Amino acid sequence: MGKLQRQLCLSPGTLTGLVDGLVEGQMVHRWRDNDDRRLVYLTLSEQGQEFLEDVMNYRVANSTTAFNTSWGSLKCLIGLNTGSKEYVQENRKEL
Repeated sequence: MGKLQRQLCLSPGTLTGLVDGLVEGQMVHRWRDNDDRRLVYLTLSEQGQEFLEDVMNYRVANSTTAFNTSWGSLKCLIGLNTGSKEYVQENRKEL
């Protein structure tokens, strides 16, 4: 778990608490190495894998929605900019 702790920039105690909750929620399996008891291994359970897939599908769906919304906003801004430019060109003498 030390490698995971460093990758996530979490204290060992914080990571242990998180993993305890995931084990209790049956999202991950945890076991120690038979030869070196200092080593702790983690793997996703079937329930954890299904949850991860659901989260990833949700993120993809929302990213697509956010992109479409952003694209619509960008097109609107481009339209405003184009309209402003045309207005200035048409009314240059009055401005």
